[in-house]
Amino acid sequence: MGFAFPLRGLSGILPYTDNQVEFEVHQSVAGSTERRMMDQETMASFLSEAGTFPGFEEEISGNIFRKFRTPIKPPLMMSILNATPDSFFPGSRVDRKSVDKIDSILEMKPDIIDIGGESTRPASVEITPEEELSRVLPIVEYVSGSSSVPISIDTRHPATISGLLGFRFDMINDISGFSDPEMIRIAYENDLNCIIMHMRGSPQTMQNDTKYRDVVAEVCGFLSERSSLLVKSGISPSKIILDPGIGFGKDYEGNMELIRNAHCFNLGFRTLFGTSRKTFVGKLTGKAVEDRLPGTIATSIFLMQKKVDILRVHDLNENRDAVKAYASILSP
Repeated sequence: MGFAFPLRGLSGILPYTDNQVEFEVHQSVAGSTERRMMDQETMASFLSEAGTFPGFEEEISGNIFRKFRTPIKPPLMMSILNATPDSFFPGSRVDRKSVDKIDSILEMKPDIIDIGGESTRPASVEITPEEELSRVLPIVEYVSGSSSVPISIDTRHPATISGLLGFRFDMINDISGFSDPEMIRIAYENDLNCIIMHMRGSPQTMQNDTKYRDVVAEVCGFLSERSSLLVKSGISPSKIILDPGIGFGKDYEGNMELIRNAHCFNLGFRTLFGTSRKTFVGKLTGKAVEDRLPGTIATSIFLMQKKVDILRVHDLNENRDAVKAYASILSP
C-alpha cells in the first residue's frame, strides 16, 4: 500500500503554486520513494490506485488541499484530566473528590476535555481495565452530567470504553492506534470520533527503541495504514484524528523532527499534537516539568502555524491566549 505526504520543509503557511503541492510518495510494495507535484484531482487518483480509502478518495484529497487554502487559525484546545496518582505532571491529576478542580477547568470552556485513568508516561506501571474504569467512571459521570463540553476518553482498553457507554462521551483517544479490532467495532457501532496515535511497543517498553531510519515517513506510513483500516471498517473520515505520538517511542531528535514537519501529517484528516510539558521541552529549556509552560507555549504557536487542528494541553488559558494573540497579529 502506497502513501504520500506533503514534502517536508514546507512551511504550511504560504499558498501553494498553481493549485499543486509537492508530495513525498512512498510505494510500499516497491519500496521506492519519489517527489511528485500533485493537484487535488491527481491526489484523488493516487489514493484510488493505492486502494487506501475506497469511495472516499475525493473527500480525503479535498481535505488535504483545503487545509493548504485555509488561513492560519487558533487550534482547538483539549484540556487534560488524569484520574491517576502517577501522571508525570501533578497539576493534571484528579479523583472523584476533585470537584472544585474539575469545575475550574470546565469554567475555562475547553473545546474538548480528555479523561484518562492510566498513566502512560515512559516506564509507567500498567493497570487492569477494571482499575482504569473505576478511576475514570466518576469523572466521566460528573463531567458529562454537568457540562456540554465534548469528552474524549484516553484509553487503549475496549473494556474501559464498554463500561462507559452509559454516559455521554464523544471520542476515543487510543495510544495504541486502535490495534485491538474490538476498539474499532465499538467506535463504529457508537459513532465515536477516533484519535489514532503512533507508539512503538507499550508505555513500559516504548523508550527502549527510539531509532528510526526515517521517523517522519515511518509515522506517516503507520497513520495512513491505520486510518485506512478504520475507513474500511465503516468509520467516516470526518471521525478520524491523527496524532504522531510526541514522546511515545521517540527520542529528542525524533520528537523535534516530527514537530518541525507537522504539516506532513496533513493526510486528509484532522491532526492532534500533545507536546505539553513533555521531556523534550525540558531538554530544550533545562527546566523541570513544573516550569515547562513557556517552552510548551512556543510549540503551540509553531504548531498553529503548521495548521494542526487540536492541541492537547495541561494549561488551557495560557496556551489559548498565546495562539489567539499570535493569530491576531497575523491577521491583516
